[in-house]
Amino acid sequence: MVIRVPFLNQVSEGEKVAISVGSSSGVRNNMTFLVTRADKFLGNLKIIHVDPSASVGELDNQQGAIAKGDKVTTGFD
Repeated sequence: MVIRVPFLNQVSEGEKVAISVGSSSGVRNNMTFLVTRADKFLGNLKIIHVDPSASVGELDNQQGAIAKGDKVTTGFD
């Protein structure tokens, strides 16, 4: 599963991030996604709220600035 981060501004560790996939795509609470750009790891996104078509997660272990268009995946491709 690969998703593009839909927000426009940088976020800081601990901030909440919305992604455009939810339970209908298999996302569930406490699931952890990797946030990457090219081959660079930028942080983890731990899901804390899930709706059928969207989810919200909290960013942690941030290793770099996160911006619109970064990938959110369940693992490195």
